[in-house]
Amino acid sequence: MSQRLTTEQDQRGAIPRTYWWWLGALAFSLLGAQIQALALSWTAGATSGSLAGLVLTAFTVPRLVLILVGGSMADHLGPLRVMITSDAVMLLATAGLAIAVWVAGTPPWLLIVIAGLVGVADAFYTPASGVMPRLLVPGPSLGRAMAARQSVGQIANAVGPAAGGAVAATWGLAAAAGLNAASFTLILLTLWALRRRLRGPSSDSHEAPRFIRQALDGLRICARDPLLRSLLMLTLAAAAVLLPVTSVLTPLLVRAHGWSAVSAGQIVGLQASGAGVVAVVVMLRGCLPRPGVVSALGLACAGIATCGMAVAPDFWVVAGAAFVAGVSVGTFGTHLGPLVLASAPASHVARVQAVLVLVQTLPLPVTLNLLGRAADHLGPQVAILFCGVVSAITGVGAASLASIRTARIPT
Repeated sequence: MSQRLTTEQDQRGAIPRTYWWWLGALAFSLLGAQIQALALSWTAGATSGSLAGLVLTAFTVPRLVLILVGGSMADHLGPLRVMITSDAVMLLATAGLAIAVWVAGTPPWLLIVIAGLVGVADAFYTPASGVMPRLLVPGPSLGRAMAARQSVGQIANAVGPAAGGAVAATWGLAAAAGLNAASFTLILLTLWALRRRLRGPSSDSHEAPRFIRQALDGLRICARDPLLRSLLMLTLAAAAVLLPVTSVLTPLLVRAHGWSAVSAGQIVGLQASGAGVVAVVVMLRGCLPRPGVVSALGLACAGIATCGMAVAPDFWVVAGAAFVAGVSVGTFGTHLGPLVLASAPASHVARVQAVLVLVQTLPLPVTLNLLGRAADHLGPQVAILFCGVVSAITGVGAASLASIRTARIPT
């Protein structure tokens, strides 16, 4: 049954209370997932680095392979069915993991299997979950709603690993899996309560969907639409050169300066804080009027700040540049995300979200390794400087495109 908003809500662009119910449950689900992910990685690393790599691969490969199919299923069966099914599978898997670890310990095959199940479920759940703001929130408040969603993600990313480390060190993987199972129970009950407010399938329910073929429709839609094509290429470039700065190059930069691991954590934390500040501001005030241009210029500013991280000799200057980079990346994400979601055709919303996740993930196996090798041979400063220059040039170039300059979020 379609969501029905009152005329008063439409006029004032209010975020419905039901969205906050879902977002609160999602916050606990994301926190539980982060706790289990850290505990799983920690447990695998205790055996060997090779096992830790296999566990990460077991999660990543199914996600890359199935993400477009997951978006197709969400569009045809409805996001609610896909999310409930994925959450139910994960509830059984995490509860089973807790019991298996308690009974049999942590054999390598168990860690690899559970990571693979998480990757499969995530491939179907992520595109469906990405549609929720558009289903529950009127157009004028879409930017604020997605900023709130990003704020929740930032908090989970900041708190979850630390909590996961504490749980893993104190009680072990079984406890982390049990907490994750509890979080899936909460989000499952919330989705069931909201089932009457969510749209059903957008396609003819009498036609048997051909998911593999129709999964490619999202790619075709994005390739043919000038705005979506530009936004996704912008996302691809940002993911390729900015995500490795945080995950790989910043720790190498800290080591090159002779600073401590605490310094690395502070720099990464300041960057995440900058992005979080922007997400909160957008949540309260909404997106700026020209989200396409703002996104492009945000990427350009992130590139300039990243260059500052590379050439700064002092810790606090590097930390300040990292905070500015975080603010810029936050500006980029909080304006590009709602624009992609609002610009997608109603029949292909989840598939477009799947393509967005795909382009964010696809370049990482290549750029992480190439930039890591470049840092080994040329130094992390050179690698980070390269990333900053590419980001700045890409952002300035994107701002000059007509499709980006004229982009607006439909109301």
